[in-house]
Amino acid sequence: MKCACGLEFEPHHKLQKWCTPKCLGKMWARAKYASEFGKAKQRDYTRQWRSGVTGEWVRELWERQGRKCAICGIFITLSAHLDHNHKTRENRGLLCGHCNVGVGMFKDDPMLLSKAIDYLNFYRG
Repeated sequence: MKCACGLEFEPHHKLQKWCTPKCLGKMWARAKYASEFGKAKQRDYTRQWRSGVTGEWVRELWERQGRKCAICGIFITLSAHLDHNHKTRENRGLLCGHCNVGVGMFKDDPMLLSKAIDYLNFYRG
């Protein structure tokens, strides 16, 4: 049988498709890299289709924000959530998952968020 690396080998069982564990590790590394590259490409395509922004624009925004969430300031990756105004469709910034959900739960309403702040301050203790 021929391994993906090109070497001929005798498999120990019918499911073996690699010559050595080291070769298997290399195959997994290549597959993981291809998978991550494919995910990034798909993410960029989806963002451009949904919001009209390119991957390059998102990377520039990410750098301008210091690679941090626009609300809480934790470090984020390029797969962070692109926040936008649901009425005007205008993009606002990159958010971590928690902040994105929080803003969405308060329906993008500053008054509702203000009431939540007052509520939390009242029961701060």
